[in-house]
Amino acid sequence: MEKNSHWGRAARQWHYVGQPLKPTPDDIQALENLAKRVRAPQPRALLLGVTREIAAMKWPEGTHLLAVDRSFDMIEFAWAGANVADAKVVCGDWCDLPLADNSRDLIVGDGCMLVFDYPASFERALQSFHRVLVPGGLLSHRFFLSPEKKESPDTVFDDLRAGRIGSFHLFKWRLAMALQPSVEEGVRLGDVWSNWHDAIPDAKRLSEKLNWPLETVTSIDFYRDSDTRFIYPTLAEVQSAVLPYFKELERHVPEYEGGERFQTILFEAL
Repeated sequence: MEKNSHWGRAARQWHYVGQPLKPTPDDIQALENLAKRVRAPQPRALLLGVTREIAAMKWPEGTHLLAVDRSFDMIEFAWAGANVADAKVVCGDWCDLPLADNSRDLIVGDGCMLVFDYPASFERALQSFHRVLVPGGLLSHRFFLSPEKKESPDTVFDDLRAGRIGSFHLFKWRLAMALQPSVEEGVRLGDVWSNWHDAIPDAKRLSEKLNWPLETVTSIDFYRDSDTRFIYPTLAEVQSAVLPYFKELERHVPEYEGGERFQTILFEAL
């Protein structure tokens, strides 16, 4: 699996990542409420990735938890254990999960789908999730969603300079979404940095103006020259891809700024 990759470097920068790129208490509460709908008496749960906030959430009583991440470095630097007695973590590929068919009752993830190309590996991941879930099993996932009406990068920078964006992390995702030509193409992180650097050459001045820690603002330098691509589908694009394998049961739109871009959706395996 991956070592010294984008995610290997990201693991070492993880403490600079803030909400809502990481789940907020609102998001965790939503995941906890949705997880309660699992019908198994001792749920066999799968956590996609090693997100600390999710691992530490209140899982249904009797949960057996397995976390799977494809990066050894993320496991080493980000895994902090879980809030269940029976919890394990392994390295594996989400598109080819190291699990038997029909072996999980619940799958939980946070922003995991942004790493796949759309629609090919996006669909392979969904097929993998569907394979390991029992019929009627639940998939609860927080998606990073582009708005149906795309905004321009200029609009994002105007809002940034005017202090109309509440956090630098939200700004980064808004800029990335605005720069994405289509979900099929995704957006190259190096291009996000280049647009940022061209528009805001003096990061220190901006951090002082908006009263944001300089180390938070300069965390975007991690994207410099990166060829890694992320995708930000619209809600309709997610629903189109998911439909052959899952039925949508419930959607949670958080109340924080930009919450419509960070929806947690509960699906049932068909």
